[in-house]
Amino acid sequence: MNFSIAKRFPYQWVLFFGTVILVSLMTSREILISENKEIEHQHTLVISQNWPGKTTTQVEELLTKPWEMMLKSVSGYLELKSVSEFGSVTMHLKLNEGIGKEEIIRTIRNLYILNQDLFPKDVLFPRFMFDSGNDSNLILLRRISKRKSPPPAELLRKIQNVTGVRKISYQPESETEIQINIDHNFLLSGFSPSMTEIYNRLRHHLDSVSYDPGQNQYFLKEYPANPSEWENVFLLAQGKTFLPLGKIAKVSISDVYGKNHTRINGSSFESLVIFTNNAFQLIQLSFLLDSYLPEFPDWQFVFSSQEELIENIAFIFYFYLGIEGIYFLYFGILKREWILCFIHTGTFLLFLIFLFFCLKCLGIPIGISGFVFLLLLKVQLPLISFRRMVVHKKQIFTGSLILILSLYFQLLPSSILNLLMIFLFALFFYPILLHLFLNLWKREGKQSFSLQELQIQKLNELVSKKEPGSFNTNTVLTFSLYFVTFLYSLPVLFDPVSSFPHLDNIQLAKLEFPSYVAESERIRITKQVEQSILQKQLTNLLVVTHKNTRSDFYMKWKEGIHSLHFKNLPSEMGYFHFLEGMDGFESTILRFTNMDPNSLEKSVLKMIPWIQVQKKVSDVILGFQPSTEGIEFQTDAYQLTKMGVGIDPSIRETNLILQPNVVSKMLYGGKLVDVKLNSNHTISKENFQKQPVAVGNGKVLYPESLRHYSTHQNLGKIYHKNAETSMEIIVKGESINWNLMEDGIQTLLAKDKTQLAERSKSEHGTIKYQFIFLLLFQIPFFFRKKYWIELLSFLFAFVILCKCQSQFFSRNYDQLCFIPFLFIMFRMNSYQKKIPPFYLSFPYVGLLIVTYFYPWKSGVYLFQSLFLFQVFGIISDKFKNNLRIFRTR
Repeated sequence: MNFSIAKRFPYQWVLFFGTVILVSLMTSREILISENKEIEHQHTLVISQNWPGKTTTQVEELLTKPWEMMLKSVSGYLELKSVSEFGSVTMHLKLNEGIGKEEIIRTIRNLYILNQDLFPKDVLFPRFMFDSGNDSNLILLRRISKRKSPPPAELLRKIQNVTGVRKISYQPESETEIQINIDHNFLLSGFSPSMTEIYNRLRHHLDSVSYDPGQNQYFLKEYPANPSEWENVFLLAQGKTFLPLGKIAKVSISDVYGKNHTRINGSSFESLVIFTNNAFQLIQLSFLLDSYLPEFPDWQFVFSSQEELIENIAFIFYFYLGIEGIYFLYFGILKREWILCFIHTGTFLLFLIFLFFCLKCLGIPIGISGFVFLLLLKVQLPLISFRRMVVHKKQIFTGSLILILSLYFQLLPSSILNLLMIFLFALFFYPILLHLFLNLWKREGKQSFSLQELQIQKLNELVSKKEPGSFNTNTVLTFSLYFVTFLYSLPVLFDPVSSFPHLDNIQLAKLEFPSYVAESERIRITKQVEQSILQKQLTNLLVVTHKNTRSDFYMKWKEGIHSLHFKNLPSEMGYFHFLEGMDGFESTILRFTNMDPNSLEKSVLKMIPWIQVQKKVSDVILGFQPSTEGIEFQTDAYQLTKMGVGIDPSIRETNLILQPNVVSKMLYGGKLVDVKLNSNHTISKENFQKQPVAVGNGKVLYPESLRHYSTHQNLGKIYHKNAETSMEIIVKGESINWNLMEDGIQTLLAKDKTQLAERSKSEHGTIKYQFIFLLLFQIPFFFRKKYWIELLSFLFAFVILCKCQSQFFSRNYDQLCFIPFLFIMFRMNSYQKKIPPFYLSFPYVGLLIVTYFYPWKSGVYLFQSLFLFQVFGIISDKFKNNLRIFRTR
C-alpha cells in the first residue's frame, strides 16, 4: 500500500477527518472505559409478594403455582426461578437483551390485575424490582465528625448535578426504629387476636377512617404524633370486643445498626455511596470530588472501586507528557526540528480523537492494555518512515478469517477488538494524517525522527552481534537451549488464561448466593467471611457492599498475600471468587428434581455422604434449607365445646413471631422511621405442646391431655427452576471426575423418582481462553515467502514469551496481544530485511527503568509490558541470527 493517496486527494481527506473530528468534539462527552469486558450484566426482574401468616405449602399451592401458570403467557425472559417460604414468594426472571424494563413490568402488572381472582383475597400487592448486577462503579465517602445530621444539601446537589451519577445512597451509622413488642403469653389466652390479625390491623390502621359521634363526621386517620400513641390502637378480639394494643404490647424506641450497610474493615460508618453508570463517569466524579470535599471538612473520601484504573491512566498520561517533553528537548532544541515535533504531536492528538470517537460509535471499550499500547505507539510512531506499507491481500484475508471464526466460536476474547482497532488505525490512518500535515506544511524529505540516533550502541552490539558463519560448540549449544526452552514452554499455549488484567492494588471478589437463600442467611454468611478475612490479617483495606443476591468485597492486599490465602473461607452455600477468575475458587452445582418436595429432600440428603467420600471432593454444601420438625395438634371436640369456642384458640399462625415486620412508618425526630411489630416468644416447647388455659390475673396454666399432637416435617423453602421443583447441592473440589460421579448418582437414583437435572459451574467470572488461537491469528502477518526464518523466530519468541509471563508475572491475554502488534507495525513499514532493534532505543529502555523504580504500584502493569516487550525482541533477534547460520550451512 502506497501512502501517495494522501497527496492525490488531500482536500477530500481533510474534509473527511475534519468532519469526523468536529462531530466527535461536539457530540462525544466520554470515552468507553472498561476492564472486565467479558462479563455480561444480565438484568433480572425480581417479583416478591407477601402473604403474612401462611405456611410454605400454602404459599406454594395458592401463590407460586398461579404465578408460574400466569407467567407462561409472558415473553421476554430466559429463565424463571421461584422460592416459596413462610409468608412470601419471590420470583427471579432473567430477561432477554433489549427488553424494556417499564414495558415488561407494565405487562406483568396488568396481567396480575386481570387474573387477581386466581390469588387469595388477603394477599398483598406484588413488588417489582430490578437487579442488573452492575453496581461495580462506586465511590464511598464517610463522615469523620461525630455530629448526627443528614449530609449537607449543597454537597448532594453538586454530586447529583454531575453527569452519569445514577444513584446516591445515604447510610447512617445507626437507624431509629419504633418497636411494638408483644408478649407471646397474651396470645395464648384465647381472648387475644392472633399475630396475623394484629399485623393486618396495624398495616391498615392508617388506611381507614374514624367516626366522631359528637360532630357526626368521619375523619381520616392521622399518623401518631408520639410513638406511645400506637398503644391506643384498638384491636378486634374474637370478632366481638375491642382491645387496646397497649394491653398486650409495649412500644419502645431503639437505635439499630444497619445489617446490610457498606462496611469498612468490619465497621459501619455514616457514609455516602455514589454509583455511576460507567468507569469514565466514575473517574470524572473522582476528580470533581477533589475540589468539592475541601468545602465540607466533615466528609472524607475513602474508596473508589476503580481506584487502580484511575491511578494507572493518570500514570500513563504523565509518561505521555514526559515522552513529548523528551522529544521536544532532543529533536526540537538540539536537532532544530521544531516543525517535525509539532507535526507528530498534532497528528497523534488528532489520531486519538478519531480513534476514541470510532470506538465509542462501535461500542468497543478500552482498558488499561489499550492505554499501554497507545503509550508504546507514541514512542514508536515518530520513528517510522511511512512511505509504503509492506502488506499483502492474502495476509489480511487469512488473518481476518481466523479472527472472525475465533470470535464467533469464543476462542478469542472480544476484549482484543480495542487492541486490533488501535493497531489498524495506527497502521492506516496515522500515516494518512501525517502526510496531510506534511503536505499542508509543504514539507518535503524527512518525515520521521532518526531511530539510529536513539539507539544504545552497546546493547545493539550485544543483541545483534553477528555469529561466525560456521558451526561451533557455542552455536549448537545456544540453538539447543532455545529449542529445549521452546518445547518446555509449548504446553502453556493450551492453558486457560483470563483476559482481565490482574491489578495488584485493588482486588474485587464476589460472594454470590443462590436466589433461594434468605436475606438473613446472606447477611450472616457475608459477616462470617468478612470476619475470617480480618482475623487472618490479609488486607490493609476491606470494603464490603451488599446486593440482592451477592456481596462484593473490595480489598487492598498486604505484601506477600496471594489468592490462595482466600481459598478456605467459611462461605457455606455462598460462592466466593475473584473477578479475575483466579484458580482454586471453582465449585459445581448439582440440581435434582422431583414433584414431591419431601421425597426430593430425603433422596438428596441420602446421597450427600456418598458424594463427600469421593476423590478430590473437599466440601459438599446444602443449597437448600432443610425441613424442620413441626407439631400437628388434634384437640378434642368435647374440650372445645367446654371452652365455648369453635376452634382451638392457641393454634396461631406464628411466622410473624420469627422476625420483626414493618407495619408502618411515622415521622420522628424530623425523619421517617420504621414501625416494626415483634413478639417475645418466652414459653417452652413442652408447654407449647399442652393446652393453655387462662385462670385470671394474667396467669396461664398448661394442663395435660386437653389435646393430642403428632410431629411432622415443615418445609422451610420450596425452590422452583422453570416450574420444576428442585433442590441443589454445591460441590467444591479440584479435578473431580464428574463423569464417574454422575454415573454413581444415576445408579443411586435408579429406583427413585428423584433425578439429576443438571450440573452447572458456579463460576461467574471472566471466560478463559488459550494462547494457541492468538498465535494462529498473528501467524499470517509474519508469514511471507522466502522469509521463513522470521516466521520461526516469531513462533519461538511468542511461545517462550507466554512461559515468561506465566512464570514471572500474572497471566494476561491482552498483554500478549499488543506486544507482537508493535513488531508487526514496524515490520510492515520497513524496507530493510533486517529490522533494527528499536525496542532497545533510549525511550523504551528509559521507560523500563523508570517504571521499575518509581512509582511501583501504579506502574507495575506498564513495567511488565515493557519487560515482556524487550524479552520478545531479544529472543526473536537472537534466534533469527542462529537460524541464519543453519541456512547458510
